[in-house]
Amino acid sequence: MLRSMEAPGRVRERASDGATPGPSRRSAAPDWPSVTPGFSVLELLVVLLVVSLLTLMVIPSIEVVKYRMDGAVRGAVAALVSAQRQAVVRQHNVIVAFDTANRRLRIHQDENNSGVIDTGEPVRTVPFDEGVVFGLGGAPALFGSDVVGFTETQGGLPVVRFIRGGSASAEGHIYLTSERTAGTGLYPKDTRALKVDRATGRVTWYYYDPNEWRKGF
Repeated sequence: MLRSMEAPGRVRERASDGATPGPSRRSAAPDWPSVTPGFSVLELLVVLLVVSLLTLMVIPSIEVVKYRMDGAVRGAVAALVSAQRQAVVRQHNVIVAFDTANRRLRIHQDENNSGVIDTGEPVRTVPFDEGVVFGLGGAPALFGSDVVGFTETQGGLPVVRFIRGGSASAEGHIYLTSERTAGTGLYPKDTRALKVDRATGRVTWYYYDPNEWRKGF
């Protein structure tokens, strides 16, 4: 009896197993990501060559001279403003000379207000960057045609004196430009102008762009 009762059970179990398929006993193959081949040396060289060519095409379009001229006139403004403040703080004249031949400013602490560089009085120079010179270049005059519009001199150089009250000895201007326009008259937009107000000692600068003068910032 036990055998006859067990046999159908085993048959039903086998039938059930066959009707509902279970998971495969074989382990599935791992799903590895596809491998992307790298660049060859030749491909890298081609990419570097293309980047180099693009760089050579872009660099000339960058206004290097513009930034150089803006830096030069801002440096001159800073030197003049510093001289004015020193005159107020130290309560003596500070004389700024415009050395056109050597492309620089000369700042003299005139401690005894004599107008002469005496022994022991501090003197320093502020040179302009390479390629920056005094001149109008190809731009029209804004204040006057003189490259340096100050008539007082010290040692043969035109100067402006900042007095202990903060005012300047005279109203005047200077023009700065690039070497490339100084010799040819081309590139008038390279030219910058700087003006000193007599009553306040205030310094303002301008740039030519390219058909009119505009105030700088």
